[in-house]
Amino acid sequence: MKKYRLQGVLLIDSLFGLLIVVLIYTTIISSFQQLNNNYQEELYHLDNLNVMLNAVKHYKFQELAKGVTVDEYYIHLNSSSICGLNAQTHIKTCIKI
Repeated sequence: MKKYRLQGVLLIDSLFGLLIVVLIYTTIISSFQQLNNNYQEELYHLDNLNVMLNAVKHYKFQELAKGVTVDEYYIHLNSSSICGLNAQTHIKTCIKI
């Protein structure tokens, strides 16, 4: 009889250990997903900034004030800032002048 109680305790202990491992892994995986999303968003912002700076270099200010489309980006110059909008991801990045 004592042998069966010990096996029951070991089963509960092993299930509790498995629960702890699963909780740790789900926490780590969700953290990595959040970091990956932040990284991708920063890459989109940097790409948008790169396109905006190239547009300032190659287009006249009158054209930029009307709005210029470069690939999937829409670049627009305001009185105090230049903004770029990615048409695919709808991420908008602005630089104050």
